[in-house]
Amino acid sequence: MTGAAERTVPPPAEAIPALEPRLAALRRMAPTRLGPEVLAIFEFHIQQTLRSGLGRDAPAVGTRPPPLPAGAPTPAPAGPLVVTWFRGGWCLYCREALEALRDALPLVTAAGATLVAVSPQTPAANAATAADLALPFPLLSDPGAAAAQAWGLAVELDDTMRRLYLELGRDLPAVNDPADPWRLPLPATFVLAADGRVAWRFVHGDYSRRAEPADVVAAVRSSCWSG
Repeated sequence: MTGAAERTVPPPAEAIPALEPRLAALRRMAPTRLGPEVLAIFEFHIQQTLRSGLGRDAPAVGTRPPPLPAGAPTPAPAGPLVVTWFRGGWCLYCREALEALRDALPLVTAAGATLVAVSPQTPAANAATAADLALPFPLLSDPGAAAAQAWGLAVELDDTMRRLYLELGRDLPAVNDPADPWRLPLPATFVLAADGRVAWRFVHGDYSRRAEPADVVAAVRSSCWSG
């Protein structure tokens, strides 16, 4: 022993627990939780979204995305910005994804990056979600999913889905901007480099699919190295 302070080497991104097994467990429980008829409606909605190609016009790697809602940090020379979009604290898949990013946050910040999450929830509803999940990163409010729309990520729920959500106790008008509560973002996560351009992205039309935190951390580190 030399007596010198030892440097703690952060674990590799591959050491981060995978998120997909947790999401897959929710999908397996869905028939019991929702019932076959309700599940069939959700599955139809997912397939309809996938067939529509929604999300293909989301900001591509190398491009500069539209502005984020007010209060968003900006990428700085010190490191990139991770932006993750979520539907709301009522969404079980969102909760799992947010918790997984929370647990991976030390590796994100160790690489010099900042993480922010965006949802159409009101600031009060976002604050409740942050407190409930003990989230140490900012949650930005995107009224009417206007920024999500500009990013090519917004999906409008039809009348069938609106009725179904209300029947299931998902009162979106109570947690979102009442002027336009039925527009939600696709699951999406972006890593913006220090120059504001997209360095990496994950966009999916199925709300039960989310970016792996290990991939996010790897993308952050790659962005730092390339910068």
